[in-house]
Amino acid sequence: MKLSIFPFLMPSAAAGALALFGACSTATPAATPAGTPTEAGTDAQDASPPASDPCATKACPNDPAPTAEAVQSCRDPLSGRCSAEYRSYIDCVLPLIKCGSDGKLDAQATLSAAAACDARSQAYRACLSPAEAGPPDAPEPPDARPDTGPPTVNGCSSFIVATGPQDDRDIPWDFPIATDPRRCLQVKVGQTVTWTGNFTIHPLAPLGGDAPNPISATGTTTFPGAGTFGYTCTSHSSMRGAIRVVP
Repeated sequence: MKLSIFPFLMPSAAAGALALFGACSTATPAATPAGTPTEAGTDAQDASPPASDPCATKACPNDPAPTAEAVQSCRDPLSGRCSAEYRSYIDCVLPLIKCGSDGKLDAQATLSAAAACDARSQAYRACLSPAEAGPPDAPEPPDARPDTGPPTVNGCSSFIVATGPQDDRDIPWDFPIATDPRRCLQVKVGQTVTWTGNFTIHPLAPLGGDAPNPISATGTTTFPGAGTFGYTCTSHSSMRGAIRVVP
């Protein structure tokens, strides 16, 4: 967001915006040589007391006259809903305006001095931001949110439950496993799953699902924590599945 007041104080502003600063000032400083110490402790001139028309007065005597557009841009916020914060920032910055020995605004010196007014600038921004952001989005009705359910891992979206003490948790590890429903098995934390087969022909490896994946190439894995853990044969990609571990 770019404040309509003193745009040259914003780092991205162009040099031509200095005229608008003058349009928003309320002072015409007296000329003193550069290098003369001031109350603000910089080698530039401070602004003098307010003039009759705050927004139509130049910041420094040799600055260009403010344009009608700049004057209006300065006046508009004075009657807006954030006028108190706007005026507070102006009151802070005006005494810090610096003019160079050429009688023109010293932008760098003023920029440095105006850092002391950052809190008031932020207060003005905070006042403006609700209007700029617009009304908040209405919350999505709970029943409109899709229920994605458990993640699908290696084609497993439903699982054969094998959580009972006597349930078989052995997986036959050979080509038919590609279409065997037991490739998708559900067990409890602490239970062990055994893959039975030839691991030289069908090397077993973890693939997909939650991390870290505890599935071991040895063919026997005791699951220490809940999650969904995928596995595959590194030589035959059709041989794959997943183990869902529940608490």
